[in-house]
Amino acid sequence: MEISRLLDDLRQASSGQAWEGTLQEFLAMALYQPHMARTAHARVHDMIQWHGLTGGAHGAPSYKLFADRLFGLDRTLDRLAVFFQAASSRPEMGKRILLLVGPPASGKSAIVGLIKQGLERYTPSPQGATYAIKGCPMQEDPLHLIPHDQRARLTTNYGLRIDGELCPRCRHSLAQEYGGDITRVMVQRLHFNQSLGVGMGSFVADPQQDLARLMGSVDETALGNHRREGGGEASRLDGELQAANRVIMEFPEIFQQDQRNLAVLLGVSQERTIKLGGFGSVHADEVIIGHSNEEEYQEFLSRKGTRALRDRLVVIEVPYCLQVQQEVKMYQVLLTSSQTAGVHLAPLSLPTAATLAVLSRLEPGRWLGSPNRVPLRDKLALYQGVVLPPYIRSDVERLQQDRPREGMHGISPRHVVNGLADALARESQCLRPLSVLQAMAPIMGEHPSLSTRVRRRLPWLIKETLNEYQAMAMLEVRRAVLEDFHQQAWELFQTYVHEAERYSAGPAAEDEEPPDLRLMAKVEWAVNIKEEDRPDFRDRVLQAYRDLQDRGEQPDYRSIPGLAQAIEATLLPSLSDVSAALGLGVGADDGAQTRQDVEARLINEFGYCAICARDLLDLASNILQGRATVAVKRGRLHFR
Repeated sequence: MEISRLLDDLRQASSGQAWEGTLQEFLAMALYQPHMARTAHARVHDMIQWHGLTGGAHGAPSYKLFADRLFGLDRTLDRLAVFFQAASSRPEMGKRILLLVGPPASGKSAIVGLIKQGLERYTPSPQGATYAIKGCPMQEDPLHLIPHDQRARLTTNYGLRIDGELCPRCRHSLAQEYGGDITRVMVQRLHFNQSLGVGMGSFVADPQQDLARLMGSVDETALGNHRREGGGEASRLDGELQAANRVIMEFPEIFQQDQRNLAVLLGVSQERTIKLGGFGSVHADEVIIGHSNEEEYQEFLSRKGTRALRDRLVVIEVPYCLQVQQEVKMYQVLLTSSQTAGVHLAPLSLPTAATLAVLSRLEPGRWLGSPNRVPLRDKLALYQGVVLPPYIRSDVERLQQDRPREGMHGISPRHVVNGLADALARESQCLRPLSVLQAMAPIMGEHPSLSTRVRRRLPWLIKETLNEYQAMAMLEVRRAVLEDFHQQAWELFQTYVHEAERYSAGPAAEDEEPPDLRLMAKVEWAVNIKEEDRPDFRDRVLQAYRDLQDRGEQPDYRSIPGLAQAIEATLLPSLSDVSAALGLGVGADDGAQTRQDVEARLINEFGYCAICARDLLDLASNILQGRATVAVKRGRLHFR
């Protein structure tokens, strides 16, 4: 019965997506749906909005089209959405070439791929319904059949703005099959499909490729004696540019194209036409997206004779992720189950690898109003959204403006995942953070694509990452020492948010209890938030809480930067209490059982196995006793 219902649902869905009729029947729909005349740029913009958006990091919206696939790129994706919005309403902006520039593996190809996938999901929907002249290899817009002298009337009365001309094949078909009667021309529902080359094209530079692969070929046997009359039948319109008509044309590594291809590209963007040699031209309505690494882009800018193409570019930088938590999510997506099968991954292994990667992409920032530099450790926290004294929210924006090239260099996520995969292959039981660093160091130092600058910094980066790991390790142990830490943190989080909401609502009614200012102040005082800054902190917490709810996520204290640190500072035991729990110093004879309790909590509540739990507690014990068990020499870890 379940299979029958499934088949019925699939049959009903597919029948609802199929439509075929004459132009006359199509116009009966189109006259009251002006969006049917939208351009390719408008279609992409509507598709992105159709997938939905929520509040994101640093005030930029988060687009659901890219969620769980691209990480730490909220600002870049917002610039992308703004471009499509502008190109939708301003025809001149639609004549630009969108260029994504960034280091290798920063997400340029993934952005284009997700846009294509989004279009494949969008066109079967009622909002994404698109129609084409039946049999046209360019999926021709049926509205191009409307004579020019009638188009202004449709624009004025129905809001249908029609730009473009019939392709040679459709002109030939109109004359030969329909006797010039446009009302009889058959129209069908169109579904964009990347694998079939419907509305989407891609052209990779290849010295051996014929230009016809890009522009389309001509069947000379169908020409006959008359070039113009035979051109409509002879033009195959089988190039990638024709396949991309109505939506998107992609040029990977665009500046590896030869001059002929770039000249064609310039003509398509400026005039929205594809030249067909001696057989005229064809109208093209398509988003042209190229992507390039920065080195090739800079080399292109230095060439002579590229001014016309440069003026047509809208450049959006796609940097590496600068947020450790987002970088970790990326690794979780990129690492396959086969790579991790049979090996336990210690909870701090991926954050440690991500810390090394993000540190390599950061640059020291000037302290505001001072010649001193902001430590990279502080930048790690600030870019993560942890804005606590002595910093304020505007400092994050000013630090980014101070170093606009951050994220355009450094260790690639691909290198990190390769290092993790190599380390996992060598492990049989548990991959721990120090093993990750030990495996990654030689890979990073010897990788040919890493810049000399990053290689020189590698010993320092390993050392800083080790310091960060030790700080994370101590925090984990302090959490585990406190019995029922997760429950206490959850209860305090819920209480704080509830009181902040009551505070935000304004003065309480006479018969209501006022918000608990003392409880909120206690949490805020733990991270040195001044009294005059507390209302702003509460507003930020509530906004982050609501954004999480809008994204369909369960709010948790750890997912709200700043509040997480405040709750932990309020609840967590002191280092002296941790020492006692681990059996160090005074009371050591009584501490053995307590250490076993902490180890058990790490295993049962924090995701550790027996190996990495003992490893973590040994490290914490050595730190508390001032013993350094790991040293960094020439970018390598040395255990003492």
